Amino acid sequence: MLKAGDFSFRNPEVADLAWAIASAPLMSNDDSYSDLQMVGEEWCLSQLEAHNLWLRDLDDNPSALLDFLNAEGLKLLGKKFESLLAFWFSHSPVFELLHRNVVLHDDAKNTSGEIDFIIRDVETNELMHIESACKYYIGYQKSSHWDNWIGPNGHDSLDNKLKKSQRQLRAFERKEGRAFLKAHELEMPRSYLFMKGYFFHHYSRLEGAVPPKHAHPHYNGGWYIYEHELPLFKGDYAQWMLLPKQRWIGTYQSHEEQDVFSGSEMIDACRQFIRRHAKAPMIIQVEERDGLTVEVSRGFVVRDAWPHF
Repeated sequence: MLKAGDFSFRNPEVADLAWAIASAPLMSNDDSYSDLQMVGEEWCLSQLEAHNLWLRDLDDNPSALLDFLNAEGLKLLGKKFESLLAFWFSHSPVFELLHRNVVLHDDAKNTSGEIDFIIRDVETNELMHIESACKYYIGYQKSSHWDNWIGPNGHDSLDNKLKKSQRQLRAFERKEGRAFLKAHELEMPRSYLFMKGYFFHHYSRLEGAVPPKHAHPHYNGGWYIYEHELPLFKGDYAQWMLLPKQRWIGTYQSHEEQDVFSGSEMIDACRQFIRRHAKAPMIIQVEERDGLTVEVSRGFVVRDAWPHF
């Protein structure tokens, strides 16, 4: 079976799509939170294999994907991830996209829930309800508790996300969800959380790092430092890039010539970014491989007050 890193793509959006499909989920399935059924890594890799030729053709002519993403309007990172999945489900030879972004209402016309995707596997005829997420969580302390894993700007946590996802995945158990299925003559779908992303450990805790409880054993990982620790980068060797947010999805690689900073230059760039945006920049360590600028590792520089602002 193919692996997520077995091949590369020239077009960065196609590369992001392949990563969205094939990368390991953030969390494993576990009986202790049975309300959260995750897509499994084996399923993701099987989809990469099933879509290999489709992705190759798309890489040769990516206009359909680029037009789709432009029409969607790329704003928040999670929305771009959702748009990549929407393109996959609606253009793939394997799936039929039946419904997207369904808003459910109760008897008082209040919003009671939202559905990301309802899709059908055209070969097996299986109906699937997919809730999507692309998340980046940082381990505040050396702890596996979900409330220890917090977003880079101090908002959101793994604990809150999984609790919210539990409710989303049970939408069709509620009256308004069952009414939607009946109105559209659909059987009860199987519900899955399709959550990809990264967990980041403090650089001093990379050895013997403690991931979140029930994290997938092959989760994508990175490191982080605090702003006052930036002098650790000091040096003249050019190996760092400040990664724009639209390139956070997937592992970075580019055939084009890039501005690669020395450690000392990266210190200044990070400080300026934090002052200008009051957000945590993501930086990547890169190396040259056969004319490609390739990501070796990635990390965040969080403000010293993080996560308490």
